Amino acid sequence: RIVITRGPCAGKTSVLAYLQQELPEHQVRVVTVPESARPLIAAGLGPSVIGALEFQKRIIAVQMAQEELHSSIVQKCFDPAQKAVLLCDRGTMDSRAYIDEDSFNLVLEEGGWNIPTLRDARYEAVVHLVTAAIGAEAFYVTDTERKETFEEARALDERTQYAWVGHPHVSVIGNETDFDGKKRKTLGAILHHLGMPVPLEIEKKFLIDLSSLSSLPTHASRVLIEQIY
Repeated sequence: RIVITRGPCAGKTSVLAYLQQELPEHQVRVVTVPESARPLIAAGLGPSVIGALEFQKRIIAVQMAQEELHSSIVQKCFDPAQKAVLLCDRGTMDSRAYIDEDSFNLVLEEGGWNIPTLRDARYEAVVHLVTAAIGAEAFYVTDTERKETFEEARALDERTQYAWVGHPHVSVIGNETDFDGKKRKTLGAILHHLGMPVPLEIEKKFLIDLSSLSSLPTHASRVLIEQIY
């Protein structure tokens, strides 16, 4: 299971369509788990109706149910010798970006969940697509569903990335290239997480002079990592 998450206007729909087309060329079968929020909103059960906290709790429950349903079908119907990937259109931890930390902790308590089971145990990897409001401002558009300003989009993108901090395999796909390049970088990240050959990346180290951790951005966490070569 790999989560495809994003900030506003990041091109997620187009990227998912691209992955569904390209991954089979690498002998990978693709199954997509649809986003949970949109059907609830379309049914008249949005946060303005049932409350933000209840809405996020229901989204997590629906997301988990859909993932389990799709997983069970894949395990029963697909050849286990063939590589397959479940691409989740958003994931359970995305709810953390839309409510404050106390409310999210309450959602966890009421649902009987915890962060390790929702974040680390459910997904092998997370791919975050950065909003066009960061680095591709000319392509950032609003519509009837997307009303965030540049500042709001950037803040929501930051909160969404922070929601997944601590997962051992997170890839952030920015807007340093054109959109075709963004799609290819996403494909490369997926293939990497599947353990398949991809072009080598150059890793760089930076020594940062910080007087204290308080100098870091607001959404920052200390995480221990282990790299094996």
